[in-house]
Amino acid sequence: MSKLFCINLKIMSVSVMIGALVLFSILPAIAQPLYKAEGNSVDKATLNGWNIYRTEACGSCHQSTGEGNVSNPNLLHSMKNQTKEHFRQMLIEGHGNMYSYSGNKTVVDGINDLYAYLKGRSDGAIPAGDLTELVQPLYKAEGNSVDKATLNGWNIYRTEACGSCHQSTGEGNVSNPNLLHSMKNQTKEHFRQMLIEGHGNMYSYSGNKTVVDGINDLYAYLKGRSDGAIPAGDLTELVQPLYKAEGNSVDKATLNGWNIYRTEACGSCHQSTGEGNVSNPNLLRSMKNLTKDQFRRVLVQGRGIMYSFRGNKTVVYGIDDLYAYLKGRSDGAIPAGDLTEMK
Repeated sequence: MSKLFCINLKIMSVSVMIGALVLFSILPAIAQPLYKAEGNSVDKATLNGWNIYRTEACGSCHQSTGEGNVSNPNLLHSMKNQTKEHFRQMLIEGHGNMYSYSGNKTVVDGINDLYAYLKGRSDGAIPAGDLTELVQPLYKAEGNSVDKATLNGWNIYRTEACGSCHQSTGEGNVSNPNLLHSMKNQTKEHFRQMLIEGHGNMYSYSGNKTVVDGINDLYAYLKGRSDGAIPAGDLTELVQPLYKAEGNSVDKATLNGWNIYRTEACGSCHQSTGEGNVSNPNLLRSMKNLTKDQFRRVLVQGRGIMYSFRGNKTVVYGIDDLYAYLKGRSDGAIPAGDLTEMK
C-alpha cells in the first residue's frame, strides 16, 4: 500500500510539472516597458522614434502633434489598439493613401522606436513638441549608501591617496584646491583631461590603470560630494530593493516570480494566495524569516512532502524572482490576484 501510494504521488508530481511547463510555454513573454517618459524627456529609443517622425515628414500628413486632419487619421486615437505587428505591416506594405516605407532604411530600422513614440503620445505620457533624452543620474545616494560605481569612485579616492593632497573630505588645504568648490562647474571631459595630462602641481595619472579605468566613477563620487548629496566618511553600497510594488504593479523580476508561482502550480498546494491549507504551509508566514539561501535549498533539494525542483529549469533559473514575489506577499506589499508590470 505504501509503495503504491509513493508511485501514485510520483506520477501526480510529474503530471503537475508537465502540465505547468506546457502552460508556461504558451504564455507570452513578459514585456519590457515600451517607453520611459518623464515630462518631455524620454529614453534613447523613444527619442529616436520622435526624430524619425520629424525627419521622415510624418507630420506633413498627421500634423506635428499626430492629431491628423480631415484627410489623415488622428494617430493618438488609431494607436490605442494598434499592435506592433500591424503597425509594422502598414509601414512596410502601405495602407490606403499611405505609401510603403519598405525602401526607407531609416523608417524600417526604426519601426519599433517609432511605434514606442506614437504609443507614448497616444497614452498621454509623451507631450507634443520637442523632446530630450532621459539622462540617467550621475550617482545615487541615500545617507552614506551609494550606488556601486560611486562606491568604486570613493575607493579610488582613498586607495590612490587623493586625500593626501585634498584631505579625506576633499576640502583641500593652503596648497591644494577644495574639490567641493572646484567640482561645481567641472565637466567630465575637463576632469578626465586633468587626471590624464596632469595640471599645475598635480602629476599625470595616465600610467595608473586604477584611476584611468575609474575616472567616471571618481568623477561621480566627487560631484556627489560637491553637491552635498554624499557625506564625508565611510560609504556602503546602496542595496537594491528586493522588489518594487505599487498597488498590483510590480517590477519585471517580481512579475516573473508571480508567473512562475502560477505556471509551476505552486498554488495547487499553497493556494493561489500563498496561504496554504491543512496539509501545506502558509507561505505568507513561513517566508517571514526565510533567507534566500534557505529558500533555494528547499526548492532544489525538496523538503518534507515537497519534491525537488532541481530538474525544472523555469523554477531553478527563476528562484530569485519567485523569492522576491513571495517576500512581497509575506510583507503585505503585494496583493493576491493578477499583477502587471510597473512602467
